[in-house]
This record gives sequence, structure tokens and C-alpha cells, in this order.
Amino acid sequence: MKIDRMSGILSILLQQDKVTAPYLAEKFEVSLILRLKGKRSAS
Repeated sequence: MKIDRMSGILSILLQQDKVTAPYLAEKFEVSLILRLKGKRSAS
């Protein structure tokens, strides 16, 4: 993960009470489904 994307995600998480995965996926222009598939296959 690029450092700018990670710092952006951390910034949003610190500023807002609730953040959904779909919101972050849209905000950072990534596919939520692909991220979840990658997580499962890595386990």
C-alpha cells in the first residue's frame, strides 16, 4: 500500500466516528471485492 493512501485512510478514520469499507473503497478508487478476495486468499 502506498504511504499516501495509507495516511489518507488513517486521516479519515481519525476524523470520523464511523467509516464504511465501501466509502473508503470509493474514496480511494479501489475495488472492495478485490481487496476482500485478496485478504481471504492470504489467510
